[in-house]
Amino acid sequence: MRNEVPVLVGSAISTRHIYCLEDYLEALANLDYPSYKVLLVDTSSDTKTLKDWIPKHYPEFQVIGWHGLHKHRFELMASVKELFRQVVLDCGFSYWFCVDADTIIPKDSLKRLVSHDKPVCGMLQKHGWLDKTWPCVMKEGKFTLGADSFFERWDFYTWDEIEQLKRRGVTLLRCFYCGISPTLISREVLERVSFKYDGVMLGEDIRFFLDLKREGIPCYCDLTLWADHRNTGWDGYL
Repeated sequence: MRNEVPVLVGSAISTRHIYCLEDYLEALANLDYPSYKVLLVDTSSDTKTLKDWIPKHYPEFQVIGWHGLHKHRFELMASVKELFRQVVLDCGFSYWFCVDADTIIPKDSLKRLVSHDKPVCGMLQKHGWLDKTWPCVMKEGKFTLGADSFFERWDFYTWDEIEQLKRRGVTLLRCFYCGISPTLISREVLERVSFKYDGVMLGEDIRFFLDLKREGIPCYCDLTLWADHRNTGWDGYL
């Protein structure tokens, strides 16, 4: 059955997201899915780390420390994602459910994403912060590298456009990009596409989705699922 395939869940964590850590961990611990393991990579750059504290409260979670040196935060993110990719390939998982530490997911999200049986499938969340937000979903085929305007380079759907799609009965939208988190990525995709940062793209996530497009791998967004993205600005690494 689709809802019994093994899934690796997790992402990088750090003390930078301590403000929502408890809600994040509780959401991961209470997923309505029978076969998943949680792996968290602590990238905290100060002396206060989470790799000892979390297992005391969540003994079923595996937490490892990260001590790699990187010139840029996107290099760090790409390296950590490569670790998750390798764990999926080496340990027999069917999917990686990437859930960033500033994102609180619904209890039934993993079960519903797996049921779609898609190579890459995410869910609705906001992008941006404070009073300037938009859906974290880019229109298929609309990415243009090198244009001057942010919204010329990144053709995101608007909230009105998303509502119009939902009123038309669209529940699963094929798109160019839905954010690397919270997104379910199949083993077959991870066998073909790696995570990297070459210093050209805005981030390692955009590079990943461009590589998906080059490989002819479709990406989808479940418009019926909503993730609470409690992000802040880009100060710090993660």
